[in-house]
Amino acid sequence: MAKRKNSHSNTFLPKHITTFLKKIERTHKGLGIPFLIQYICLMAKVSVLWIGVKASGKSTIIENIRIPKRFMNDIVDVILYQITKGKLAEYLSYVENKTIILRLTELAQLSSYQKNLFLNLIGTIITSKNFDYTLSKEQKIIIKNCDLIVSAGIQPLTFSKMTIENIEWSQFATDRLLKILLVNPIREKSIPEAPCVDADTLFSKWYPDKLKWKKVDTSKLERLLKRQLTIWRAQEYIKRMIEAFVRLQGLKTVTQKSVDLLYMLLYPYVHSFNQLNIRIDLASDRQIWGAGLELFSALANYFGQKGLAGVTKYELSDELDVTTRAIEKVLSQIRVLQNETGFDLIDIQTIRQGRTQRTYIRLGKNLREFFNSFYHKLIGDKHE
Repeated sequence: MAKRKNSHSNTFLPKHITTFLKKIERTHKGLGIPFLIQYICLMAKVSVLWIGVKASGKSTIIENIRIPKRFMNDIVDVILYQITKGKLAEYLSYVENKTIILRLTELAQLSSYQKNLFLNLIGTIITSKNFDYTLSKEQKIIIKNCDLIVSAGIQPLTFSKMTIENIEWSQFATDRLLKILLVNPIREKSIPEAPCVDADTLFSKWYPDKLKWKKVDTSKLERLLKRQLTIWRAQEYIKRMIEAFVRLQGLKTVTQKSVDLLYMLLYPYVHSFNQLNIRIDLASDRQIWGAGLELFSALANYFGQKGLAGVTKYELSDELDVTTRAIEKVLSQIRVLQNETGFDLIDIQTIRQGRTQRTYIRLGKNLREFFNSFYHKLIGDKHE
C-alpha cells in the first residue's frame, strides 16, 4: 500500500493568488487569508458575518472588497455605515435580476429599528430573492429576483447579546450566514492606510465555464459548517465555495486537493467560532458563550504575537477592561471545557519563576502551528 503524503505537501496556492496575498500582507499582516476567504464567499454567493474585537480587521476587510469591472454589470454594490431610509432608498429603490452585495462594517452601531430592518431585508431576500417594503409615502424598496450577499462585522459581545434579545436574529444567526471569527495573532501594528487589494491579479486566471467534478470527499467541510447551518444549506454552500475556489485558481476540474485546501483555509476561523458556540450552563438561554468569545477574540488578535507566546491574566484584564477575577472565572470554565469536550483553542500554563508562579494564556497547539508555520506556506512566504 502506497504511503500517504504529508497533507501539507500539496497545499500551496497558485502564484497569482500568492501575489494577491503578499500585497495585502505587506501592510496588514495576517489578513491575506481572510481576504481570500471573503472573495471565495463572494463568488459563491455566501453571506459572511465577521466576528472580532475592536481593531481586529473586520472593517478593513469589508470596506476594501474590490469587484473586478467584468462582473460589475450584474452587481449592485452597497456599503453602509448606518442603515437609514434615505440610503436604502438611494441604492435599492428598484433592483431587478441583479446580485446585491450589502456591506455593513459594524452591526453594533445600529438602532433596534435598523437591526430589525436589516434582519427583515436580508432574511427575506436570501430566502425568496424578492423584497417589497414601504419606508415612507415617497420611499419604497422593491427588489425582484435578486441574489443577496452580505458581508457584515460584529463584536463578540454584541453578537452574543443579539442572539438572546432578538428571536429573529437568533434564528438567522444559526443559518444563512457563515460565521467567521477573526484570528490574527501575527498582526504587528495598526495601519491607517487601506491595504493593497489587487482583485485584478486574484481574478486573472478565473475560469468561467462549467467545471468537471472528480469524486471528492467533502465530509470534513460538512462537519465544519453543520455547526452553523442546516445540513442542506451547508452542503449547498460547500458546493458553491469549492467551485468558486477552483475557478479562482484557474482550474477546470474539482479535485480532492482543492477540497482539502479549502478546508485548511477555513478551519482556524470557522472551527474557532464553532467551539465557542456552546451553552456553558443550563440556566443560560444564550447559545453563544459571550465571555469566552470575547476573551478568545482578544487573545487571538493581541499585538506583538503575544497570543502565540503567552499573556498573563493581568494583561488580558487591561486589554478587556475587566477585573482579573473575571478573567480567572473564564479560565476556570475553559479548563472544564478542555476536560469534557476536547476544547483546544486556548492553552493555560503555570510557570514557576523563582519563588512565584505565573499563569500564561496562549492559543492552542493547532492554532500556533498554523500561524507559526503553515500560514506562511499558504501565502508563499519562505518564513519557517
